[in-house]
Amino acid sequence: MGHVIPVKAFHRTIESLIELDDRWQELKISYHVYGDTTKKKSYFEEVKKEALKLKNTKVYFHGFNADLNHIFKTHHIYVMSSTDEAFGLVLVEAKSYGLPCISLDSEYSSGPREVIKHNVDGFICKNTKEFYNSIVFLSDQQNYEVFSENAILDHKARFSSEKVLTDWQQMLQKVFEVD
Repeated sequence: MGHVIPVKAFHRTIESLIELDDRWQELKISYHVYGDTTKKKSYFEEVKKEALKLKNTKVYFHGFNADLNHIFKTHHIYVMSSTDEAFGLVLVEAKSYGLPCISLDSEYSSGPREVIKHNVDGFICKNTKEFYNSIVFLSDQQNYEVFSENAILDHKARFSSEKVLTDWQQMLQKVFEVD
């Protein structure tokens, strides 16, 4: 989700999928890209061209879609491949719908490490092997359900409207405390 631009690094996911394509014939993997493709048209064309190398994995480019509710309800896992992500609000949103999240780790992308609880409600993958293992792990219905529930519980505990409001109220109270 987001602009289809180099920093969002959709190509990293496509490259991993290409490397793993022969392994998931039985899993029926599809990868959906949502986002504005007009900002960096040459990058979008490059990603589309790379996706054509896939034989067993279907890739769909949907363009911009403001109906996040529908998107999150109709997908099973959220994959983030950004090379530079300060926080990753979309990860928080995905977790609120019970989507386990997978992030392709990047030295400059600390946001996913702040949101995803590795091996609890998602994975921070350092390489293609870890990415593959996380997809295979989550393809097991029982594992998926545990991670999905963990994502919802963690969202409620750390990112729900009620929790954020309470945190802000406490912070503002400290800031404006009069001695």
